[in-house]
Amino acid sequence: LMTPYGEAVSGWKIDGNSLRVTAHIPANTRATVHLPGSRLEQVREHGASLTSTPGVTKASQSGDTVMVEIGSGNYEFVYDAPALAARVRAGVRQ
Repeated sequence: LMTPYGEAVSGWKIDGNSLRVTAHIPANTRATVHLPGSRLEQVREHGASLTSTPGVTKASQSGDTVMVEIGSGNYEFVYDAPALAARVRAGVRQ
């Protein structure tokens, strides 16, 4: 997505039972990333917990989704999501 501040990019990939979500947020902007099928304590950003990740301003749990508020930069969120991975492999929509 081209924004007035530059390109914002996101993507995801299933690897076994893990979900990898990437995001590039342009300078002087913020974003909220929704991570379905996740638990707050299990999500890692470049291997670190969300509470120790620079750029993460807030992370909260809402049902089975973690919502992460982030500032500009590049992020890679990884977490185990076996039920979601199984649905994706089966082609089932939520």
